[in-house]
Amino acid sequence: MPAGSSTGHRSPSRWLNPDIAVASLVIATATVLPLLFWIGTEETFALPKLLGMTVTSAVGLAIASRLVTRGSLDSDDRPTVPDWLVAGYFGLLAVSFWQSIDHGQSFLGERFQRQGFLAMAAYVVAYALARLAITDQVRLRLLVRSA
Repeated sequence: MPAGSSTGHRSPSRWLNPDIAVASLVIATATVLPLLFWIGTEETFALPKLLGMTVTSAVGLAIASRLVTRGSLDSDDRPTVPDWLVAGYFGLLAVSFWQSIDHGQSFLGERFQRQGFLAMAAYVVAYALARLAITDQVRLRLLVRSA
């Protein structure tokens, strides 16, 4: 049978489908990230969260860039009002970081509450990945059940 037949059977690929990988990453993050908080450390809620979000963002951006280079994104998926608001927030965040007097503290945040540029950028990446991954009701139900 030709590869383009209507049986719906896909040929095995050496690479994981990036679309499924992004959705899996979002669901795994929603499940695992709350487990990174514990009260036995000096920085109770800051450093574990920052590390988890940074790793998730790096992996997510790598997978998303593969989606973009493959042209796998929907061309009909136009930005919505929340997308523009998040983009504006990120723009203001970048300007405030650039205008900061202390770039070190502005990048990571203060010691016990690491809410600097890196953490805020990770939140923006998490939003973008969720927006990219949650494309139908089935994936939305999976995300809600995982949280």
